[in-house]
Amino acid sequence: MNVSYWKDLIYEGELLTDAAEGIPRDLSNDISDSEAGRASVRREAEQFRASVNDKRPRDPDRPEHQLQDVIDAYRWNHPDAAGAVRRGIGFTRPGR
Repeated sequence: MNVSYWKDLIYEGELLTDAAEGIPRDLSNDISDSEAGRASVRREAEQFRASVNDKRPRDPDRPEHQLQDVIDAYRWNHPDAAGAVRRGIGFTRPGR
């Protein structure tokens, strides 16, 4: 696992949830244990990525790509937060 990428995604998720819900939270807790749950999240994530023309491949077996799916699905379902928080903002994470 790419630990730095994982932490960047956690940070981005905290900013997204703060913008959408008023409280930052760790979206890695939203990674589903079930295949059906992950498939649903992946579909929403792919819809979001198609809407922003992101064609980079994601490996559904890598934990950091599962979290990227959760982040992108969250962006799909919360467009106002998605507009308020720049994609890839985790690369500016304090203490990086």
